[in-house]
Amino acid sequence: MLDKLPNELMQMIVDSACKIRCNDLSSNNIQIVVRTTCQPSSCSHHVLTWIMKCLEDRSLEYVRDECGQYVWYVACMVVNDVPCTVYETEGISIDIPLHPEMIIAIRAGSAIQSHPYTRFRNRDSLVLYNEVSPMEFQMAARLFTKIMVDVPPPTCVKEVGVSAVSDEYMRMLWSDVMSDASYTGTWMRFELLPRHERRWFLMRGAFADWR
Repeated sequence: MLDKLPNELMQMIVDSACKIRCNDLSSNNIQIVVRTTCQPSSCSHHVLTWIMKCLEDRSLEYVRDECGQYVWYVACMVVNDVPCTVYETEGISIDIPLHPEMIIAIRAGSAIQSHPYTRFRNRDSLVLYNEVSPMEFQMAARLFTKIMVDVPPPTCVKEVGVSAVSDEYMRMLWSDVMSDASYTGTWMRFELLPRHERRWFLMRGAFADWR
């Protein structure tokens, strides 16, 4: 049903909850920038739970390996853990336009290939453009905005930017995430037999070799 709506109407529905933008590319690497109305560290659990619910959408069921297991790798870091940043110089307070922000890195698949890349953010710095898109497990950034209509974000989420990015960019992003103090591990989803129970697990040190 949502696929039949005009893009303008679709965006109005999405923006009714919060501002959500994407770069309209496809890749097996997704970067999600989440800006919040509070300190990200205080709501990171709710944001991650929401992201994982989005990844459980039926439209992404094809992201599995030859054994039928999911190939999601999800990690996040807090970029700016303050609701408002003020810088003082020579006794004068200056507001710095930083946003309380989290970055979620999502990888579908295992092997990383090197690709040349260029990256440019749009005017409000939410999404990335001009990214090379690998072919394995292609995911459209636009699909995530549609899923987020059915799986509304928590109330602490103010803005969301979804970018399909290259292997090379994801390699650097993952290195940044893993070296950040807010990193706790990588989330992976498994289907457990014989009941076919699907659960997320926090794996310590997953993808450490990306560095």
